[in-house]
Amino acid sequence: MIGSILNVIDNSGARKAMCIKVLNKNPKCRARLGDKIIVVVKRATPGKRVRTHDIQRALLVRDTQPYYRKQGAYIKFSKAACVILKKDGQPLAKRIHGPVCKEIREMGHIKIISLSSRAF
Repeated sequence: MIGSILNVIDNSGARKAMCIKVLNKNPKCRARLGDKIIVVVKRATPGKRVRTHDIQRALLVRDTQPYYRKQGAYIKFSKAACVILKKDGQPLAKRIHGPVCKEIREMGHIKIISLSSRAF
């Protein structure tokens, strides 16, 4: 997961970000849904809060690897996506575009579910 380019799906100003570290995990371990990561913003919209080359914390809300649910089914997205976070763990933006995985609610990120357009 380190070195992966992610879509940023909030209105903080970042559009693309690159993962540089997975927090609270073994360095060789891959990030999964709901993991906090550190990213570098590669592409950003001018005039917004986040600028290009900023180092930010983010939460992985979509992943290309299958995530197995308790009912026996699994979910998989076509592209990985993240949401930029503040230092206290709350989202930096006021709006989240597109669906996020509903397991994020069980992980304690209720604010992100309430801001998103759809929990998938």
